[in-house]
Amino acid sequence: MPANDGILIVVPTPIGNREDITLRALRVLREADLIACEDTRHSGLLMDYFEVHAPLISYEKFNEEARSRDILDRVAEGKKVCLVSDAGMPGISDPGAILIRHAIARGLPFTVLPGPSAADTCFVASGLGEGTYAFLGFLPRKGKERREALEKLDRMEMAAVIYEAPHRIRKTLEEFGQRWPERRMALLREWTKTYEERQSFLGKEAGDLEVVEKGEFVLVLEGAEPNEESPGMDQVVDRLRTLIDQGRSTKDAVKEVAEWSGLPKNDLYQEALNITKKK
Repeated sequence: MPANDGILIVVPTPIGNREDITLRALRVLREADLIACEDTRHSGLLMDYFEVHAPLISYEKFNEEARSRDILDRVAEGKKVCLVSDAGMPGISDPGAILIRHAIARGLPFTVLPGPSAADTCFVASGLGEGTYAFLGFLPRKGKERREALEKLDRMEMAAVIYEAPHRIRKTLEEFGQRWPERRMALLREWTKTYEERQSFLGKEAGDLEVVEKGEFVLVLEGAEPNEESPGMDQVVDRLRTLIDQGRSTKDAVKEVAEWSGLPKNDLYQEALNITKKK
């Protein structure tokens, strides 16, 4: 393609170790007329390190729509614009998808370079699954959306890769451990960095893990067994008790456990009443 033809280039950047950047990514960044990034200060350090001198502009989730138009106007004018995120592949739990959709709608040229991805890297390092996985990014934090996400994981036979924030990781581990005590899991922290950590464990062991609540976390969950048997009554009662202890109403706790176990709500109401009487 002639050098004066505009194009949008999505460029993955290292998830931790700067040496993981590709030679092609460096060449493209050095040839760019403009680089759009989540945080210009963060990306500026990477660009300075590799002597990339193109101007930087912010492209984050709060300005995606407006900034997408500006960026693609530059492409239409014949500029070569690169898109990077703070780490990894733009558009994977980071801004980028909206920009690509607009480029397609406007018929403007773009390409996506291969490169580092925390999801791929940590899934392989987990040792779980059979070579395929479902990437779920950050799960909803609460309410109906989170319940529905967890219910899907109850039945999902494929391994799942999930991102979690440092201040929420302990709570999520406890929740996963109570919900899936016999499933294998792996927790990876600061992968590719100097002090990368990986812990493999059964769900019932999750509460005993020593976790440093700093850095980037990826949690890999083994898939459910095919045609997994319905939970026993002891598991059902434990699940009810956990939800009630977490402050859920009897009605909501019974509804969730009924959907999970397949048992009639009337039977579960009696079990829930027995639990609340003992509190």
